[in-house]
Amino acid sequence: MRTLYYKTSPFMEPLIGIIFLLGAILKALDINLFSVQIAAYGVITTKSLLPYVALGTLAVETFLGAALLLRLRFQKLTFLALTLLLLVFTGLIIYGWAFNELEDCGCFGPLEMSPGISITKNILLLILTAIAWHHAHRTSPAEAVPLHRYPYVRLACTCVFVAGLLGYAYVELQAENLPDSPEQGKYSAFVFDLPEGHFNLGEGEYLVALLSMSCEHCMEVVPELNELFFLPDLPPIVALCLEENEGAMSSFCAQTEPLFPMYSIGNRVRLYFELIGEETLGLSYVRDGHSMYYWDGVIPPYDELQSFLQQVHESHLAGAPSTGADDGFSMQ
Repeated sequence: MRTLYYKTSPFMEPLIGIIFLLGAILKALDINLFSVQIAAYGVITTKSLLPYVALGTLAVETFLGAALLLRLRFQKLTFLALTLLLLVFTGLIIYGWAFNELEDCGCFGPLEMSPGISITKNILLLILTAIAWHHAHRTSPAEAVPLHRYPYVRLACTCVFVAGLLGYAYVELQAENLPDSPEQGKYSAFVFDLPEGHFNLGEGEYLVALLSMSCEHCMEVVPELNELFFLPDLPPIVALCLEENEGAMSSFCAQTEPLFPMYSIGNRVRLYFELIGEETLGLSYVRDGHSMYYWDGVIPPYDELQSFLQQVHESHLAGAPSTGADDGFSMQ
């Protein structure tokens, strides 16, 4: 056992580095998904901060992973930072699991990992870190491999790798950003053609249903939306649909038979997340691209919608801003 320990110890440091780099690369490849996974912990409640937290996490993981792989120790500070990071991550997972029903920790991006498995993984990584730290402490300069003689080269390689991965992730985040200004609302980004006709959500009034193709609650409200679709005095109804897997929308339609137009945004999880409220589904009253009112998790009945829209139009004609606060509607 002692012989095995001394033979394997030198490999612990690069092994941990590879594991961290693998997690960072998978996160970067789907950084928008990782941003949404962070929200599931219940610690960051402001949606606009999630991309920045995702980038920060990615930068730290990538730097530590590359530093460990290249044995860039900074007088053993790398091991200390790694230990603290693993403890923080483990604490966050326990908190999210206990208080927010966390299902996927997001440690490896699109590769789902339960909190229990992730905590076990972190404990094993802490053990490996202790072994690597002990080995580094016992290693003399004479035992160092030639790579150790070029600290500035290794630091430059680490920084280049971090910058490259962050740059890629940043571009991916920008691709999912929605406009949000007085001139252009979030929904102005949606201009599309369906068999039912041409839709430009940046112009005119719409009732936009937000539906996930894997959500049972979304399936249950389709009959309500079908009924509203044919009733008078309502803006056109159209659904924006999150299609997590290819073909999910076809299966959803076969089971629910929606009569209203449905547009798939594909598996663009963060884009969908930016449009919904606390619940997976919702209904948004959109005027000229702006979400003026949002019903979170419910489809209001026709009488309520008709009364609400009448008040909105009267307020608009009178030149006064309508809040809808007394009607119990959420404003986005």
